[in-house]
Amino acid sequence: MSRLSAFCTSRSLAVIGYGEYYAVSEELCKRDLLLVSVSIRKLAEIADLRDYLRRGNITLVEFGAGRAIKASISVWDILGNIIHGVELRVLKIKNELSSDEDLLRAMADKSEIDAVIAIKSDKFPRRMFPLIELLKILNDFMEEVEEKLSENGVFVGSGYDF
Repeated sequence: MSRLSAFCTSRSLAVIGYGEYYAVSEELCKRDLLLVSVSIRKLAEIADLRDYLRRGNITLVEFGAGRAIKASISVWDILGNIIHGVELRVLKIKNELSSDEDLLRAMADKSEIDAVIAIKSDKFPRRMFPLIELLKILNDFMEEVEEKLSENGVFVGSGYDF
């Protein structure tokens, strides 16, 4: 999750630009996101904390009619979407978020943003959400897992230090 957080909030494109670096870091982000999603869901099942992830919500952002439309989805469901989706994109440039109506105006805007994840599935056309929002919830979830496991004598993370 540390590497995902660093990628999500970095503004390296402004300094380094596109190229091999960006392509590799984007692929690492996708791979890490998939691995984290599978691991977190398994950990939630093992620690019996599925309800914690079902209660947490992520803001989805879609664009239509020239304005942002916001909805939310549970963390449990978004992790499932990441795992089972047919396409996963990482968006770091503001103009990648634009609707068709704003395309000409937005093409000039190449400002870098915190990573937004776009998922496509056979069940829905596209869902987008800010990666940092998911990472914050997963970080809190890991604290819950550590506490739950330590109650059973299993010490991980900072609970492992004596």
